[in-house]
Parts: sequence; C-alpha cells; structure tokens
Amino acid sequence: MLVLSKMLKVPIFVYVANAEAGKRGPGYIIIQRYGEQYTKAGKDHPKRRPVRLLYTNGNHFDLLVK
Repeated sequence: MLVLSKMLKVPIFVYVANAEAGKRGPGYIIIQRYGEQYTKAGKDHPKRRPVRLLYTNGNHFDLLVK
C-alpha cells in the first residue's frame, strides 16, 4: 500500500469494521494511513482525496464509497 500510494501520489486509508475490532455498533475504525502528505497540494502533486479501503477477514480489501 505504501509503494502504491507513493507511485500514484494518492493517500490510501485502510479501515476495519467495528465488529472485527471488537467494538460495538456500526461503523469503521481507521487502522492505517499511507501518503497523508498527498491530502494537501505540494510542489509535485495536486491535493487528493484519499482512497478508502476496508480490510476484512485478515486477507481481503474492499473499496469504501460514500
């Protein structure tokens, strides 16, 4: 994820469902952030919105969309 974030110059945020983290209620918890510097404009990149991924079952990623 780190290499992908740097190559594409895009932030990638990884979430896990509350239930998988042992928390109650619906929702998600962020567990990792890659490329946070790309959320603000820089000399070599525009401001980017993060790609949000849901990590499930210890080996699978799904795209989280609003």
